[in-house]
Amino acid sequence: MMQYLTFTTFDITGDLSFDQSFGSLESEEYNKWITNIFDMLRVASIMRVMTAYGLPVMKIIDSVPALARARDAHDDYTKEKTRTRLEKKTDRKDFIR
Repeated sequence: MMQYLTFTTFDITGDLSFDQSFGSLESEEYNKWITNIFDMLRVASIMRVMTAYGLPVMKIIDSVPALARARDAHDDYTKEKTRTRLEKKTDRKDFIR
């Protein structure tokens, strides 16, 4: 049940943010962007501890290719979805407009 509530939450959030659902309820799967968010939440808790001990977290991320690629892929996807939404001509109210 929890998974379907999460699917619903992301689909509604995607619709209100980008005027496009992520389609999680239909596919019964998370897309790569959502999966990446969950993965990065796990990493963020580790990063918080590392930061508390004064470790250069961003340099560490840049030195681990898989983490850097995941960050870049997430940023690229977000920018593309936002650009596409901003280019749409609509009177519909959402988070962007």
